[in-house]
Amino acid sequence: MPNDQKKPMVTRSMQPWGSDAMLDALARRWQRLVPGGENLSYEQALAAAQATLMWGANPFSGQIRAWVTEDGKFVIVPGYTLIVTWATTKSPFVRKFTKVTGHGVPKKALAFECQLMRVDTMPVFNALTAGGADYADAWATCAFTSIGVVKPQEMFDDTGRPIDTELRNWTWEDLAQKRALTKAIRQAYGYPTIAEISAMSWATTDGTVTDEEDWQAAWTSYPDGTDGERAQVASLSARTRETLQKFSELTPEEMADQLAQSNLVLHPDQDI
Repeated sequence: MPNDQKKPMVTRSMQPWGSDAMLDALARRWQRLVPGGENLSYEQALAAAQATLMWGANPFSGQIRAWVTEDGKFVIVPGYTLIVTWATTKSPFVRKFTKVTGHGVPKKALAFECQLMRVDTMPVFNALTAGGADYADAWATCAFTSIGVVKPQEMFDDTGRPIDTELRNWTWEDLAQKRALTKAIRQAYGYPTIAEISAMSWATTDGTVTDEEDWQAAWTSYPDGTDGERAQVASLSARTRETLQKFSELTPEEMADQLAQSNLVLHPDQDI
């Protein structure tokens, strides 16, 4: 392999490709724990599990998504949160949403236009406006524009009754905007590499690197919790495991010293 090519990072518990038993177990956890997983067939969940292992991605925090479109197409893509986080590491951006109708938007569908501008293109924008260009024209020149659509059959069942989104605390307006922003990011930034997906998938917002076991504990503790609550549990699980691992590597003398220090903290007035 050439020196300038990076090897994908591999998490502790998810090795690329994996054994048949590992794939089977992960596929069943996809169906049971991952939002929308209950709608996948076993074969589709198996394919999602394979992509998870190959990418080194974290499905339990939405870093990889899999679903079947209304026309029967099976789709596996990096998750929305990962895409947005990855893009901001390249360059922060500003974006604005506008609700749209017409322009090819199906009747009764919900659609939003997203205009996204990378912060690193601001000097060009400022130069255009300083040179006399109209603000809106300068924005249109520098921004990337995409439209996100939620079709009526996604929002209503056959009897016309409203359907909730599969994503907890997301409205259909949120989903339409998410789709528009994701498309705009792909135009403006391209697509993350497998190495980048793997590197970012298992780190929580506080920087703690988790693994599959931590997220299983989080989903068991908070099956109906928010993404943030489960991330906190996963982070605590990872830090606890790391602490126990470090303690197990101490010599007997170091263990005794650590225990003595802990006892001093808990009982500061006690002679030891």
